[in-house]
Amino acid sequence: NDAGEKLQILSGTIARIDRNVPEFNTVYNDENTFYAGAGAGTSGGSSGSPVLNKEGRAIALNAAGQEGAASAYFLPLDRVQYALERLREDEPVARGTCMAAFLFKPFDELMRVGLHERDEREVRQASPESIGLLIVDSVLCEQTVLKTGDILLRLEGFVCPGFVELEQVLDSKVGTSVAMKVCRGGTDLDLQVPVADLHALIPRSFVELGLDTLHAIGYHAARRAHLPLDIGMYLAKVGYVFSSLGCGRAALIAAVGKTPTPTPQAFVKALADIPHRQYFQVSWYELAEFRRDRTLKTGFAKMSRAWFPLRLWSCQGSRGGPERWVAEDFPVPPPAPPPPLALAPPGSFTGGDQLVRKLRSSLVTIRFRTDRRLCTEANYTGSAEGFGLLVDADQGLVLTDRHSVPQSLGDVEVTLAGMATVDAEVLFVHPLHNLAIVRCD
Repeated sequence: NDAGEKLQILSGTIARIDRNVPEFNTVYNDENTFYAGAGAGTSGGSSGSPVLNKEGRAIALNAAGQEGAASAYFLPLDRVQYALERLREDEPVARGTCMAAFLFKPFDELMRVGLHERDEREVRQASPESIGLLIVDSVLCEQTVLKTGDILLRLEGFVCPGFVELEQVLDSKVGTSVAMKVCRGGTDLDLQVPVADLHALIPRSFVELGLDTLHAIGYHAARRAHLPLDIGMYLAKVGYVFSSLGCGRAALIAAVGKTPTPTPQAFVKALADIPHRQYFQVSWYELAEFRRDRTLKTGFAKMSRAWFPLRLWSCQGSRGGPERWVAEDFPVPPPAPPPPLALAPPGSFTGGDQLVRKLRSSLVTIRFRTDRRLCTEANYTGSAEGFGLLVDADQGLVLTDRHSVPQSLGDVEVTLAGMATVDAEVLFVHPLHNLAIVRCD
């Protein structure tokens, strides 16, 4: 499907099969595997297409390409074949990780960071075709044994010249540890490195609230931002609640009030007692600008439970077998009692029009907000602000225009005398004239 064409077959030349993982402009990047570099000239739509050799056998998958060039990157099928065989046998596909990303470097480059000549000779004797070794490029915060720059000399007592051998050992040692001999700054060290279950580090539950979708930060985002796996909740889709906070997509919700939210369960527990239309404090990071701004931001979001419940989705089932997603809805807490309003009398206003002086105490500020997916008459942002006139204090009727309140489906707040903000509801929107009436307490 290259460039949207079906059954399109392109020719190409594979230049090397030991290329390191290409850096994609996304949170999700591959690691600990070789890629094949080729000149194929593929474009969008061909990702996932099989790469065939001259005998017609599949040898790789087309993964990506470089814009403005003919370079293409193919994923070899070594571990793909392993996963396919496990699935055919109805067995779970074990995936182990030492919470570190390796790169393949030639011997001459490794000499500059401490590799000894005797180590090179040992590797060449064990594997004559080897031209380099693996070196640690980055580690997760939870990895305290390996350090960036460690050169992997031996794995379980054997020379490990490539990623295929590394993944074979890690996948067979999930939940235990592996023996690694590394060279760190010219010093050889024997280490016991724990092997974690990679499946357990991928989010298998998420939270829905007011069209917002959040899940744990997960392995890939934590590795890219160099953050702990329990730092907070990843805002995958901005909805109605957290758009009032002013944070963007890919924000990381670290705490609700003073309660940390490391897991979906902790996040749901922190939100369970917050009533409808109640403001609550949120602390978050902006991951989109995290490389230059690591400031923990604090603000207030407004809870909304009228349209969508607080719901926790969990994936149940064995890994590698049938799975199903199960939802758990949480009850709506009783509404909070309205706080007493203490409005000061309007100050004296001299000069100007007499009618203006008379109506000054009846002028209010109106703020309307709805989700962008529910806009019927509102602008594309789903929010509007304006002014209104309190025409009936006993019934709380406020007269305004359709720019301030464009539709009835939304949340309305009225600020009285510039000091107290109360919730309101849309009572009437005129279908033709620029007129709307809202009612507040």
